[in-house]
Amino acid sequence: MRDQIPPEKDSALELSPGSPGTDPTVRYADGNVDDDSVPQNSDFKGGVRIAPKRLGKYELHGRIGSGGMGVVYKGFDPDLSRMVAIKVLQPHLAQSEVARRRFQREARAAAAISHENVLTIHSVEEQDQVPFLVMEFVSGMSLKEYILRRGSLPSLEIIRLSAQVANGLAAAHGQGVIHRDIKPGNVMLHDGETRVRLMDFGLARVTHDNSDLTSHDQTVGTPAYMSPEQIHGGPIDARSDLYSLGCVIYCMATGQSPFHGGSYAETVHRILDFKPPRLQQISPLIPPVVSDLVDHLLAKRPEDRFQSAEEVSDILTHLVSVLNQTASGELETAIRREPVARPGDGSSAKHVRRKDRNRGSRAVVGAGIALIALVAAALALWWNRGQEKAGPAGGVTISPPATSPPRLASVIVGRGPDATCATLAEAVERIASAGVITIQNGGVYEEAISLSGLDAVTIRGEAGVVLRPAQADAEESSVIAIKDCRDLRIEGLRLESTGKKGRTLSLQGDLSGIAFDDCEFFHVGEASDLSLVNVKALERADQKSVRFHRSRFQRGPGKGYCVSVEARDGTVMAVECEECRFRSKGSLFYLGLGARKATLRRNLFLEGDTGVLLRFRPWKGSEQIDISNNTFLGVRYWLSWMDSTVGPGAASGGMGARLANNLILGGTRTLGPDAQWETMLATWTIQSNYWEQDEGTTSTADRGGRLAMMFPSFDIPNRTDESAGSFLRPADGSLLGSQGAGGDLPTFIGAVEPVEAGSSSPSPPSPPGESSG
Repeated sequence: MRDQIPPEKDSALELSPGSPGTDPTVRYADGNVDDDSVPQNSDFKGGVRIAPKRLGKYELHGRIGSGGMGVVYKGFDPDLSRMVAIKVLQPHLAQSEVARRRFQREARAAAAISHENVLTIHSVEEQDQVPFLVMEFVSGMSLKEYILRRGSLPSLEIIRLSAQVANGLAAAHGQGVIHRDIKPGNVMLHDGETRVRLMDFGLARVTHDNSDLTSHDQTVGTPAYMSPEQIHGGPIDARSDLYSLGCVIYCMATGQSPFHGGSYAETVHRILDFKPPRLQQISPLIPPVVSDLVDHLLAKRPEDRFQSAEEVSDILTHLVSVLNQTASGELETAIRREPVARPGDGSSAKHVRRKDRNRGSRAVVGAGIALIALVAAALALWWNRGQEKAGPAGGVTISPPATSPPRLASVIVGRGPDATCATLAEAVERIASAGVITIQNGGVYEEAISLSGLDAVTIRGEAGVVLRPAQADAEESSVIAIKDCRDLRIEGLRLESTGKKGRTLSLQGDLSGIAFDDCEFFHVGEASDLSLVNVKALERADQKSVRFHRSRFQRGPGKGYCVSVEARDGTVMAVECEECRFRSKGSLFYLGLGARKATLRRNLFLEGDTGVLLRFRPWKGSEQIDISNNTFLGVRYWLSWMDSTVGPGAASGGMGARLANNLILGGTRTLGPDAQWETMLATWTIQSNYWEQDEGTTSTADRGGRLAMMFPSFDIPNRTDESAGSFLRPADGSLLGSQGAGGDLPTFIGAVEPVEAGSSSPSPPSPPGESSG
């Protein structure tokens, strides 16, 4: 099976031609980067920031890639006339003293290691208060990319590459450095994918350093390759890296980590509770010595593993030596004759000693390079990628774990040092009931997520947070899909759909008490055929409504609505929209099949073809629909009653529906057959709807005064500046301030209360991020 995660780009190596990340143009996303903290010699072209031409004395030749901690450029050192790789701390991290210290610690840790299998750090420098590392530059690709291209690797190639990784770890551990994030993406290959360089010690913890930058209770690493002790957040030592090495070897043989899961929670389950099948069970071609070596590296308890990278390196280097001294036709037989080595049993003593290996490792490993192509052809090992089951007859089934990981009361999503998770999807896996997820740092988070089974969780976005599906998922994804949740609250998020079949939000199933406060739902890009928000949650006796408050909905032309509420096979739950803004070139709000309870109050409906479209099959007359104190500006048909049928007794219904205190500014008429409108006029409470005519308004639009009262004009000074607190507010003394129905409704007409003389100014419903005067 192929690893499903795209290759990491935070590499000091030149990626293959055409690979992502080789484009020298750097686009800084709005809200993600403070322009004052990037090198000041950058140029602009067409509104895009181009990669800086110089950094200190170094000439920059384009960006290689970027990761969570830094951006990597290809550079030229004029003093030594050599190419280098330059890693610059991410601007939003450079503002943090903790992040700068962690970045400098990375440099100290990696620079202390001098070994052919570890990428060399030349220097640590700073410009404009942004630190950067100057590193060795070599061309090649990551082991992760290599596996994605090749699939599972031949056994003899696995041995040669693993030996070099173990050699590099032994050198690092000898300097007191624990890598903490050994994974295929941090194992770089060059010289025809035969030489290994370990890199990215940004997560390393120097054991000789008593710094508190990484606390014992903070897990750092890549989940599928983390050791159990990392998951638990306890102290770790070199044996944690050996566990990760076992995962990497397993990935080379099978195409994925042995603990790869569909979610963070499943991956944690597997690491803590799941014993993966032996490599020989997956393929009998794997030599027993390799299969047994991996079994011991993956022991759950550190004391049951090999105790040092030096011990593992000795074993693997000995195997490489055996390969180099064996005729190509006898390679497999020779390896299978090798005895199994176990931790602490002294069996590695007969292998090459450390001092001998240190003197001759380059020659031993290098002598076999010419054999790799022949070896790979002789012992190609391919596993059935894309399957969750593998093995000989009967197979080995990898079952999902049955227990749950510890849940957290508070989770922070972000790109800074204080973040608990990098993505909202990961945060959802870790949050406890009644917990709070806070998304920090602003900027765009590219993910589409499903929320299911959450109870009393709050998801809160800081200013500028945008959720948008990744490009590959944009065409048909909902940014957030919610199903079977209770008392879920989402605050301050902007959701953006982009594809023709994309939504910002879908709600269905067993829901109760779902609230959206100060959110934005936008469709950007090409015309969409679907509604921005679709509600299909079914009614239950004890449920609370889905509620949108002070939120903003905006979409361009195309089919669909800003919000659609319907349930073809049942009764949809109660929906409330209060103090929201709707804008579209098409239709704004659809209340349709199965809808029985809805409140639309103090909303602004701006532009569009249809404001509120009602469609009931059948209309019973007992529905609780409240459309009151809304303002419709420039909407062609502010209200439509279409394609509805009338149920028995509807004409003498209980008057549970109400249309009152609405302000209509312009527009043509209402839409729908006269017979259906007669049913509405007979079964709804209709009062105090005021309509300002324009040149397109038909003379019969008020339905004889039974639906609304017509006026030639109202004194509303500000009809254009939506950011002002006075937007669509009637002037002092306007009759709109006193003609409302009263009772449980306001005494003013429309969404915006007029200002009484000498009083402070009430605000119209404002979209998130806009001022309200």
